[in-house]
Amino acid sequence: MRTRFWVSRLLRTLATICFVVTFTFVVLRMTGDPVVALLSPDALPSEIEQFRIRWKLDRPMIEQYFSYGANLLTGDFGRSYQDGRPALQSVLERLPNTLLLGGFSYLIAILIGIPAGIIAALNRGRLIDRAVMSLAVFGFAMPNFFLGILLILAFSLGLRMLPSAGMGTFYHLLMPSFTLGVYVAGTLARFTRSAMLEVLDEPYMRLAQAKGASPLRRVFIHALPNAAIPIVTIVGLNLGSLVSGAVVVETVFGWPGIGRLLVTAVTARDLALVQGLVLVISVCMIVSNLLVDLLYGILDPRIRSRS
Repeated sequence: MRTRFWVSRLLRTLATICFVVTFTFVVLRMTGDPVVALLSPDALPSEIEQFRIRWKLDRPMIEQYFSYGANLLTGDFGRSYQDGRPALQSVLERLPNTLLLGGFSYLIAILIGIPAGIIAALNRGRLIDRAVMSLAVFGFAMPNFFLGILLILAFSLGLRMLPSAGMGTFYHLLMPSFTLGVYVAGTLARFTRSAMLEVLDEPYMRLAQAKGASPLRRVFIHALPNAAIPIVTIVGLNLGSLVSGAVVVETVFGWPGIGRLLVTAVTARDLALVQGLVLVISVCMIVSNLLVDLLYGILDPRIRSRS
């Protein structure tokens, strides 16, 4: 039964990746001819034809698709139309910067969101509960780009405490990671509060209190592990969204990651580079969802047996 559970999850993950590859390939070619964006309007017909032949854009779409799929199996993501470099190399050069930003953002989100949700649940209906949830809704609803601009105005232009753009020191990391982490922190706080409220009303919590268990033991030993599945769900989903959400934040703060590279590639209609970036971002989100599914089976054996 356990083997069937793991295999079914892995097969579903592979099927999703294949769908993403196909969808991205088709949609990008339906949005227009990349030759129009890459070549000068004064380009001669012979130059246009030579460009199409060089990048194999003169072939039928179905032939291009199977050629692209076969190359992916060998690790070849194609070459950038702008500089001729391998697309995968360009992505891997920027990916560590995005992972650094996303990892630090997630650390901030977890350190703020989960404790805030627990505090709100333990003080249900009180002023602190309403204050925490108001801040959580603010963080959830605030657009990343707007919060980023406010932080630049306050801490870079106003107080002159932090650099407004670029990468190089720890101080460059603070504002973009906080901007990216606020949304996740607000989401985590809301879901943690809801999950904890459901658990705190269970009979075994009253039994633990009757046995004389301390408040900390009741929260962290009895309540939090039983509220873990909803929290793990939102943690996993937002783990992937941090990579995709970095597109806006990296552009605002001039952070040299794959999000900023994606904006540049889309503007230039660099199909190979856009396909590689979308595939990497999608794989990050799909793998995070797979890890959530696997954790479900570990945390609750009933889910594994039903699957």
